[in-house]
Amino acid sequence: MFEHIRHQLMEWFLVRRQIDTNTGGILVSSIAKTIQASLSMYARCYRIIAADNDVYEVFSIETARNYIVKVAACTCSCWDWQASRIPCVHALAVCLKRRDDPQSYAASFFSLEAYRGTYANLIFPPNADAADHVQRYISTPEPLGTTDGSDSDENIDILPPSMRRPTGRPKKKRYGSGTEKEGSNKRVFRCGRCRDVGYSSRRCTKPVA
Repeated sequence: MFEHIRHQLMEWFLVRRQIDTNTGGILVSSIAKTIQASLSMYARCYRIIAADNDVYEVFSIETARNYIVKVAACTCSCWDWQASRIPCVHALAVCLKRRDDPQSYAASFFSLEAYRGTYANLIFPPNADAADHVQRYISTPEPLGTTDGSDSDENIDILPPSMRRPTGRPKKKRYGSGTEKEGSNKRVFRCGRCRDVGYSSRRCTKPVA
């Protein structure tokens, strides 16, 4: 099962490294398309009043509601920007007024740099460099027990520990518990109905007095 998971991860990482290799901009293609669709459909349907260079009031003509957009904090009173970390239509309307790059309003983990960094580390099969070591030993054999100290730790073969069988005959008798030792008091069962010794109330057959 673990080998199947490793093979699947190797395939997934390879496929995802090839996605968005030719994509321009700073965001992955799926998020960039979402922002572009919002810009073309809704972002121009709002009236914007600026309080300063950071806080803007956006009035929707369709819903007749006002929304407060704070650019520095990446927040909007509709809460869509905070929930998805993708700029909402009100933030994109402010972006058009400020003439900013709309992709700069999205969270940093949607960037191409973060996406490529996620799958940058390769997954190699186990003992991928075993063939290189075998070729090195075949091409330049060395006598056993001789070394010049030039090999690094990564070229040293780790052997299992030497296990020496202890002297004497192996014990077959198991170690008893504390109650099994000689001289210890064993538990005595007493019936809860008739108070006799040797059995419990579940096996008592005497009539109740």
